[in-house]
Amino acid sequence: MLREYNIVDRRSEALLAEGYVSRPVTEPYDQDLMSGVLDAEAQHETVAKGVLTKILKTKYEMTSSEADWRVRNFGKRMGVKTSDDPLPRYFPFFAVLAVALYGFRAWGLFAGKPPQHAVGDAPLGPVEYGLGFAASIAIMGFLVHGLRGGRLRRNFGVIRQVRLSTILQNVGVIAVTIATALGLHALFPGLDRSWLYLLSGSTSLAGNVALLPIHFRLLAPIFLVIFALNIPAFARDEEFEYRMGTKNWKQGVWRSLRFGMAHFWMGVPIYVCLALSIGGLWYTHQYFRHGIDRAALHHSTYNLIIVSLLAITLLGIIH
Repeated sequence: MLREYNIVDRRSEALLAEGYVSRPVTEPYDQDLMSGVLDAEAQHETVAKGVLTKILKTKYEMTSSEADWRVRNFGKRMGVKTSDDPLPRYFPFFAVLAVALYGFRAWGLFAGKPPQHAVGDAPLGPVEYGLGFAASIAIMGFLVHGLRGGRLRRNFGVIRQVRLSTILQNVGVIAVTIATALGLHALFPGLDRSWLYLLSGSTSLAGNVALLPIHFRLLAPIFLVIFALNIPAFARDEEFEYRMGTKNWKQGVWRSLRFGMAHFWMGVPIYVCLALSIGGLWYTHQYFRHGIDRAALHHSTYNLIIVSLLAITLLGIIH
């Protein structure tokens, strides 16, 4: 258990005087983070960023990116140096992906391209179906876990802030994004690359791997509801990752491009990833005008519209 840390006691003054911290503990969450720093000091251990991040995620149920940003901000303000985790957070994913992408020799040099024989609605084989179904159950379990505690209530709070004007604005952004994607595909067909092509051999599965459950009729309706309820938390996490701290449009354009291309690792084709940067620019505009909460609200609205369109499409297919 973390020791209580009183920001006005003599120990705080002593730490400041000894140069262990460079500023008094005054900002929100500083007391909790400083408790973690003191525990590491008492045990003569290096202050691990992962430990401090876990404190905020556990106590305040923050998203990973928000907790990481607040820890880094705390370190800069207080002059506290933290050690990174031994391995990057996504190292296991990239390790597995590197093995999967060994098949690039067959369908493309740098990224999988649609195999010439692929049929868009080709049925899955029994092995593919079983693995896909098991992965879908795991994804849904992760989403349900993400709604524990007060997260569902907070997500509902964000959804209730959505207004008609916000919806109409993001419908326009979605239209521009789709038009950009179609244009890129027509002009540069070589950008139609996705690592999912390497695994499925079918163009029907190219898309965000997180949406895998929609390919299973029994799971799709339940999945879309659970996924929609998680959207505000996911959006806030990405806004802290790609928008928080952006100072000008030069940074904004670069971070928006990174935001779009980050979807490639989820199986989204490259031309779609580039088009998704349009959404990143829109969220950056909202961040500059009204801050991170407004950017996250627009990001949530955008994704909720997409999920609604998927649900309408699904109902049409089922009936």
